[in-house]
Amino acid sequence: MRSLVWIALLVIQVAVAHAQSGSVYVCPMHADVQSDKPGNCSRCGMTLIESRGDDFREFPIAVETMPKPAVAGADMRLRLSVFDPTSGQLVRDFERVHEKLLHLFIVSEDLSYLDHLHPQLDSDGRFSLLVRLPKEGHYQVIADFVPRGGIPQMVQRPLLTQGHRAGLASAHLVDTGVRQFTSDGVTLELESAPRIVGAASEITVRATGRTLEPYLGTIAHLLLVSEDLSEVVHAHSDLDGNRLRFDVHFPRPGRYRLWVQVQASGKVITAPFVITADRPETPFLSR
Repeated sequence: MRSLVWIALLVIQVAVAHAQSGSVYVCPMHADVQSDKPGNCSRCGMTLIESRGDDFREFPIAVETMPKPAVAGADMRLRLSVFDPTSGQLVRDFERVHEKLLHLFIVSEDLSYLDHLHPQLDSDGRFSLLVRLPKEGHYQVIADFVPRGGIPQMVQRPLLTQGHRAGLASAHLVDTGVRQFTSDGVTLELESAPRIVGAASEITVRATGRTLEPYLGTIAHLLLVSEDLSEVVHAHSDLDGNRLRFDVHFPRPGRYRLWVQVQASGKVITAPFVITADRPETPFLSR
C-alpha cells in the first residue's frame, strides 16, 4: 500500500494541471513523467499510457494456490485475480509494460530468495502459472501491473506454506559492504552514492564481462524491498557505456535488499546486495 501512496504523490504533482481534460499520459515506470498528449517518457523512452489524472485507487488482488495451503518443494499452481476497487468486478484489461501484462515477484521473508515471473492471463480473466517454493516459510507475492485507464500498481500479499508456524518477522538485513557480484562471466559492481529518503536517487551499477542482452524490453531490472517487506520499488535501466543507471525514490529510511537482473548469452543473472537509505538532514516540512 505504501508503494502505491508514493506513486500517487508523484502523479498528483502534475495531474492537477490536467484535471480538466480528465486524463493524462503517464510513464508506467516513472509516474512523475506525464503529458497531456501521447508520447514517450523523457527518461526511459517507454510509451506513455493514458490514465485518469484523478484516479489513485489501489486495485486489490487475491492470490490462491492449488493445492491449498501452499506447499514447498513441489510444483503448485498460483492464481492471481485483480479487482476494481469501486465495483468489485474482476479486471480483465491491462496495459502491456516491458512485454508483459503483469510482473510477479515472490520474495522470502528473510529476503534471501527472489523469483521474477510472468503469469499468463487466462480466458477467465485471472492470471496463473506454476511455481515451486524452495522451503517452508512466509513469502511475499508482489504484483506489478497497470490496469487499463489506471495508474501503475505495486500490490503485495503474504503467502504462507503448509507447516510454517512461526510468526511474521523482519529480515534483519546486514550491510556487509559487499558491492560486487560475479556469475556466468558477468560482474556487477554497485557504485557508492548518497541515498536519501524523499529525494531522487540514482543507483549505478558497473557491468563488465560478457555483453548484456535486452531482457524483457530493457537492459536491466532492479527490485528494492525493505527489510520489513512493507516497501517495494521496481525500476529499469538503459546501458550508459558500461554502467546501469536506475532512478529511484526511497520511501523510508532503513536497509533494503537490492536485486539487479541482467541477461547474457540467454541466461538471466540476479545480483543481490544490501543498501541503506538515510534520513534527510533537514526535515522536508521545514524547508
